[in-house]
Amino acid sequence: HAPWQYYLAAWPPFLGVVLVRDHRGLGFTAIALPVSLLNALPLFMAGYALWFTAGKRTTPLQKLFGVLMWGQGLHFIHFMLLDMAPGTQLGGWMTAYVLYDVMGTVLPSIALENAGLHEKTNLEQLVHSRTQELDASLEKNRSLLKILLHDITNPIAAMGLYLSAMGEQTPPSATLLGRLKLAHGAVRDIVGSVGSRYTERAPDGVMTAQSLAASYAEMSVIFEQALQRKRISLEHHFALSPTLSFKMDKTLFTHSILGNLVSNAVKFSPPDSSIEINAREHGGHFILSVEDRGIGIPPGLLQQLDAGTQVPSRPDTLGDQGMGLGLSSVRSIVATYGGSMTISSRDALNYPHQHGTCVTVSFAVLRP
Repeated sequence: HAPWQYYLAAWPPFLGVVLVRDHRGLGFTAIALPVSLLNALPLFMAGYALWFTAGKRTTPLQKLFGVLMWGQGLHFIHFMLLDMAPGTQLGGWMTAYVLYDVMGTVLPSIALENAGLHEKTNLEQLVHSRTQELDASLEKNRSLLKILLHDITNPIAAMGLYLSAMGEQTPPSATLLGRLKLAHGAVRDIVGSVGSRYTERAPDGVMTAQSLAASYAEMSVIFEQALQRKRISLEHHFALSPTLSFKMDKTLFTHSILGNLVSNAVKFSPPDSSIEINAREHGGHFILSVEDRGIGIPPGLLQQLDAGTQVPSRPDTLGDQGMGLGLSSVRSIVATYGGSMTISSRDALNYPHQHGTCVTVSFAVLRP
């Protein structure tokens, strides 16, 4: 309870005592004593509240005010017992000292209320901050799950196609078994890279001309059945120095960059077409481009991609619906390693005879 509540609760019984003693003619001191106690009580209560009940929420100045209130309460009792002369008008005496009670009850109540409001505000800010952190963490987890599901789609699809092909061979050939193991290893590597993405720290790694060739060979195996299904030829030309190297994690490059670019190219290329992958070194940068002769990207979607906005998924040339994450994911990973990405495209609607898309990524070459 607040001090003023104690004060109001004490008034009726103390006044009752005063009236009874006055009616019986018990004398001035006997009458003044309960009145002085009545005036001292709220000051004792308010001082106690400032020091003990809300000690951790009150300031040093407010605690000093509590000490003064204790001293004033003792003064009331001392004045009545030793300094007040018989015959003093109790009404005037009480009027003067009740003003101290008003201060002793109202001011601490205001101080405690302000302290409570300040604590409430801090608590609301803390709850708001923690809620924002939780929402950001949940959104990050959802994004990572989407990217993981997107990146493992290609090797899992390859595993399914190779398993189907193995069912037609008795016994299955060593070549199919080897390709199935490669696709399985790709899934394992992609899942293992999720931890580094969660920390938003670029995994340490260096790509070389040799590792680039290995990444291309792995992608050729993973997309072999999809390419055959649409009779698409995959061509590549690597004009690179054997000593070339640039900062990049091999798993991310293989599956989240090269794999996503090839996957998009396959999805949006018509049957009996070709996809070209070119890699070269120019101006101190490693430059990789994946170009197709597909249906292209409409200008509106191309503007969203250039602005770094995730675009809605579109059905591919066979009607299959994607997740709309491929190019957005590539851009994010490229930026993490300090690279750049550009997209040029002509859609089939505006360029019926010369349509297609070319995505180019660039990374600074590491110097010996």
